[in-house]
Amino acid sequence: MEHWLERIIEPDRLVLAWQAPDGRGADRFRWAVAYVIRDGADARLTYLAPGPLFSELNAGRSFDDLRNAGYSGYPAFSAKSLEHRDGVIQALRQRWQITASARRQSCRLKQRLRACSTPRSEAIIVEQALSRRLPPRSRSDFGNYSRHFRIPPDAKISNLGLLGLSEARLPNDGFSLVDPLNGKVDQCDLMLEVAGFRYYSAEIGRAIELGEPVQIVPEPASDHDPNAIMIRIDHTKIGNINRLQTAAFSMWLSDQSVEAWVERLNGKPSHPRLFIFVRIRPRMMVAA
Repeated sequence: MEHWLERIIEPDRLVLAWQAPDGRGADRFRWAVAYVIRDGADARLTYLAPGPLFSELNAGRSFDDLRNAGYSGYPAFSAKSLEHRDGVIQALRQRWQITASARRQSCRLKQRLRACSTPRSEAIIVEQALSRRLPPRSRSDFGNYSRHFRIPPDAKISNLGLLGLSEARLPNDGFSLVDPLNGKVDQCDLMLEVAGFRYYSAEIGRAIELGEPVQIVPEPASDHDPNAIMIRIDHTKIGNINRLQTAAFSMWLSDQSVEAWVERLNGKPSHPRLFIFVRIRPRMMVAA
């Protein structure tokens, strides 16, 4: 049975994340490199500078570690300026022209992320630029894309919200957008990819079934992060909550009812992917 996102919370900010592509010799650590912050009806992008906040968001790693992993900034937004609001369309257009063929091929294979048009306006804001990572809402098959992320047909959601729900990945592109979530919200529904599933997929020892429940629990003994939160099936770890979302989940696990189920399995044999549907509700509501 498919679940649907009945309670969607609009984010006030997203984290622009970067991960070194496979084959570069670097580890697969997911770096937080910038914030995309809602600014009225628009948004602005602010790069993270070297310092305590960068280190906190990146598990104590340094900016030099990030550079050594191969990062050089998001092509559409020059890293020479820490903040971007508009006027970035020319750089974005160049990137999309270069990657158009690869995107079209991936779209045909995966039936996802079919936004292959060239931007029209020369005066485009950051949110609109990043929204080019999404398929146009005018496409006849946009409903299929929404269903892929369990978004109801009648849901009202902004581009920023859709970027956060989908993470807006592109083929051979190490960038994604992560909603850090708001742990003070007592009711919401989420569709999340299990981080690290490719490394734990064989641990369960059987086929994972769609719709089966999973447990989300703290993992204080983690070798990598004392704030880690793991996802289990039959008390066997199958992965983790994204590091950038654990603060919110820690609050929910302490104060709210957290239920989750296997919602989607896809990917390749060498890189399987698992998505879970998460329902956050007040404990009193669930008990009633």
